Amino acid sequence: MAITVVMVMVAVMMMATVVTTTVVTMITGMMVITVVMVVVVMVLPVRANDIEAGPRFAQLGNGSQPQLKELLDGEILRT
Repeated sequence: MAITVVMVMVAVMMMATVVTTTVVTMITGMMVITVVMVVVVMVLPVRANDIEAGPRFAQLGNGSQPQLKELLDGEILRT
């Protein structure tokens, strides 16, 4: 009889461990997914705007290069 009780207790503890592990894993997974989604929603649009605005910033930052290119294009077109 005592062996049966011990076996049942061990089985219940194992089941509890499995359930707890599963629940913790699910919660952790949901948290990770939530964080990833927040990062994607917050960061990617900013990155996209940076990429779109990149050439404009480049022209503002070093204005000599586009002007030089236009001058060279004009020289090539004139000749």
